[in-house]
Amino acid sequence: MAKKDRVRVRLVTDSGRLSFPNLFEPRSEMSDGTKFPAPRYDATLLIPPDAKGLPELRAAIGKILVEEFGPNWKQNAKLRERLPLKLVDTSKPYYADKGLEGWFALSASNMQQQPGIVDANRQPIINPRDIYAGCWARFQVTLYAYNKAGNQGVSAALDNVQMTADGERFGGGIESAEDAFAGVGITLPDGVDAPAGKAEPIPVDPRDIF
Repeated sequence: MAKKDRVRVRLVTDSGRLSFPNLFEPRSEMSDGTKFPAPRYDATLLIPPDAKGLPELRAAIGKILVEEFGPNWKQNAKLRERLPLKLVDTSKPYYADKGLEGWFALSASNMQQQPGIVDANRQPIINPRDIYAGCWARFQVTLYAYNKAGNQGVSAALDNVQMTADGERFGGGIESAEDAFAGVGITLPDGVDAPAGKAEPIPVDPRDIF
């Protein structure tokens, strides 16, 4: 009997808020120290409940579940926990007070290669600081089922990421030097002129500090 081909669905999501992006260096363990079977690139996309493409995403996951595990898959409690799309848990401090009630979190990863990363004009993003937790982005993912030795679920392979707009950074973060000093005038001690070229250190007597 020929082995049944598993359903795989590739799609592009709506724009959402990027969360926990790990897009430039693969990581080998979770934040709690649990080791992954293999290093991976990963990220989470927080999708608004009124996103137009959300029904398509949910339907694709549902189709894979029925095809792979049958129409009664909901009776498998462990399987229900191993899905790439879940409601955002706003009880967690990281997501609290961000207006994310009713939003969905899509978790995606890639253990084979780094996902492509582009900006709104489809130009490659090279600097990791240019794409950050809290910005608006969308994913191209491939949804698929896994079923091996009792380990069952649906995963989303992270194929590509597009940053679509800036947004308020999650967790604060460090802003760029350009933004940090924008609009802030330079104040120098009396008698000290702003250097035309390379700045020389200004000698300071430690006794003048305390």
